[in-house]
Amino acid sequence: AYQQWLIRAREPKACFEAFLNNNQFGMVIFIGLLVDYLSFG
Repeated sequence: AYQQWLIRAREPKACFEAFLNNNQFGMVIFIGLLVDYLSFG
């Protein structure tokens, strides 16, 4: 929802900010899965 709010006006700067935010969120999820896999096998 936050990313949709960012790009509501379709401005390139806001769209890029939403892309970077999504990229960071994806990395957090990936690291969490990796830590879970490594710690619990």
